[in-house]
Amino acid sequence: LLLPENTPFLAAAGFVGAALVVEVGLLALGASLDALLGLEDAPDIPGGGVLAWLGWGRVPLSVLLVTLAAGFAGCGFALQGMALASFGAPLSWPLASAGALVASLPLTAYATACVAHLVPREESYGTRREELVGRSGVVAQGTATAELPAEARVSDARGRAVYVGVVPAEASGPLHQGTRIVLVGRKGINFVAEPAVAIDAAAPAPAPPPSS
Repeated sequence: LLLPENTPFLAAAGFVGAALVVEVGLLALGASLDALLGLEDAPDIPGGGVLAWLGWGRVPLSVLLVTLAAGFAGCGFALQGMALASFGAPLSWPLASAGALVASLPLTAYATACVAHLVPREESYGTRREELVGRSGVVAQGTATAELPAEARVSDARGRAVYVGVVPAEASGPLHQGTRIVLVGRKGINFVAEPAVAIDAAAPAPAPPPSS
């Protein structure tokens, strides 16, 4: 495994391990890698293409990258193992990398299709962030404070659920899991949110109907 010809595959495996450790740590804090880095905003691809075939828009971008890296590493190690068994020496890393990449593409497409099918919720990973300001939702995971965002679920203009990072507005206190919220602005990669009850209370009362 530690042969110089395996360097690209070792790097890919290291990326997978590091991404998993970071994701687990963020989940423990009530956040997610996609929400914190804005990776849920993968742009739509007109006409599809290779990226759409691989799963772009069906699964979070972090899932797509980790799946591709894992497939690349696994195919690379398998290819080098077969080369050692057949020829007594590994392939050069450029040749092995090219073969591993080609082999990993259909595996990635299959894996992301399975993930998209198994995820028990409707999510959009192609919604523009600007479209979400003013939308209502709920804090899905964690407690949002000024120092640490939480993950919230909101509906986009097409009625699909989108998961984003939120922090409370300056006039609001912490937003606990289950709190109904309204996105009122942006703060870096996260959204600023206020409790929906506060927005409703601030709205003017409807005018009484005219008397006949």
